[in-house]
Amino acid sequence: MATAVADYDDLATVACAHCGAPAAAVDEPLAFCCAGCAVVYRAIRASGLDAYYQVRAAAAPAHTTDRSYAELDDDAFRRLHARDRADGTRAVTLYLEDLRCAGCVWLVEATPGCVDGVAEVRVDVGRGRCDVAFDPAVVPLSQIARHLDRLGHPVHPYRGVDRDRARRHDDRAALLRLGVAGAGFGNLMLLAVALYAGWFEAMPADDRALFRWASMLLAVPTIGYAALPLARTAIAAVRSRRAHVDVPLAIGVAVGLVWGSANVIRDRGEIYFDSLAMLVFLLLVSRWIVGRAHRRAAAAAELLWALTPRRALRLDADGVATEVPLEAVVEGDRLRVRAGDAIPVDGVVVAGRSSLDAALLTGEARPVAIEPGATVCAGTTNLAAPIELRATAVGEATRLGALVRHVEALSTRKAPIE
Repeated sequence: MATAVADYDDLATVACAHCGAPAAAVDEPLAFCCAGCAVVYRAIRASGLDAYYQVRAAAAPAHTTDRSYAELDDDAFRRLHARDRADGTRAVTLYLEDLRCAGCVWLVEATPGCVDGVAEVRVDVGRGRCDVAFDPAVVPLSQIARHLDRLGHPVHPYRGVDRDRARRHDDRAALLRLGVAGAGFGNLMLLAVALYAGWFEAMPADDRALFRWASMLLAVPTIGYAALPLARTAIAAVRSRRAHVDVPLAIGVAVGLVWGSANVIRDRGEIYFDSLAMLVFLLLVSRWIVGRAHRRAAAAAELLWALTPRRALRLDADGVATEVPLEAVVEGDRLRVRAGDAIPVDGVVVAGRSSLDAALLTGEARPVAIEPGATVCAGTTNLAAPIELRATAVGEATRLGALVRHVEALSTRKAPIE
């Protein structure tokens, strides 16, 4: 684990006790390449984390590739995925593989200190999303992508940026309503407990009226605001003459508020504000949980789409292959797919024989033999030998694109019982 320096004359032959680089300094009885390694080594030992060195030695290397990411500098990619900001920087959203923990996030977000021209990097580890702001006059996006790749996070374009922005807006509104409903529910229950206790303790009429009016003044704005989505959906269902579960719910809440308020004003009869607040709060909580499940299903579908290749080898009339972003490929283009690469588009094989791993689409682990005239789909993997194909569908028009849309539609579909 550590390198002793009791007997040696040449430091160049001794490895640093922390990183393994040639030692440049002696800190008896150990050797280190720099003061930083010495400080880190002492901190690890002082914290009782000596096992770090055994774990590090046995750990698998980070997943990296030898991609150049030249397609990220193409104008077609910039038009679709990047946006220029008022301060002269360019913003782009990427998908990073293998984001697992806070350490990954820290390394990625430290990119501005490692690559000149990078202004800001923000990571959403749950979605694998990385927002990068950089100066295109100083550093190309491909260089930033190569740096992230060397950290063990191969880079892909991130789809659904506008959708994420709308989701964040909806999430903030839903959380605000949920908070208002929860606060109203808690306070209305306290007022209700006082009224219930008054039945047994002969509460004075003035105190009873005070608690009832306080309940009404709190319930009407809070429940009315929190239940606004129910009212909107119910009105839309009535206009379209379609039955919907929100119709009876909205009617019940509205009638309860009106009837309870009338009883407060008349100073007789029951009020139901605590029960209404509990109903609305539990409805919002359950819909928040269901919405999160739908988001996870949609995120899984987007992940499948993001992991498909975003570049292709396009052949010109002379048969010369040029790597281009997938957005530049159109129907009818002739493409070459090397052995081990994923198929970027739907197409027909025009040259070459190979075998295909279609597990992404079919779940079948056994390779499928292909030959000229065979149909191949985006997202499958060419296993054995290079092939050439003619594109018949690109992007969301492919079978994989249809599959992703179908998964997203199913994740938001109402159950027939509703």
